[in-house]
Amino acid sequence: MPLNFGTEVKDGTLYLYFHSAMEGKKVDLFGRNSKVTFEMDCEHDIILYEEHMSCTMGYASVIGHGIMEKLTDEEKYDALKKLMKHYHSEEFAFNTDMMKGTNVYSMTVLDLTGKRRGNGHSEEKQTHIMME
Repeated sequence: MPLNFGTEVKDGTLYLYFHSAMEGKKVDLFGRNSKVTFEMDCEHDIILYEEHMSCTMGYASVIGHGIMEKLTDEEKYDALKKLMKHYHSEEFAFNTDMMKGTNVYSMTVLDLTGKRRGNGHSEEKQTHIMME
């Protein structure tokens, strides 16, 4: 399921931070099993090869495994600040009253691997269509 996230590296370990409502599918899944798999992708680009009348998809992605932990009320604020920092270039002030109705999670990333795919046929004429 799609999630907004924040990141932090402490002592060489990557941590991802997420939030959710107090009940629902995420809460049920995270409560059932703390071992998780994650995937993130970006830089989507359809590459058309006119000469061969074919196409491929350019992208960058990572996939990995981690352990999800629900944070305490005392830990929520710092984690939410990291999440907000991921999406805003400056310090973002938010209403802390909303934390009462928000679950916040930390994932300790155990492993990850990444892949980037661009043009596979550099000698051919190509047209790039960026996905937004």
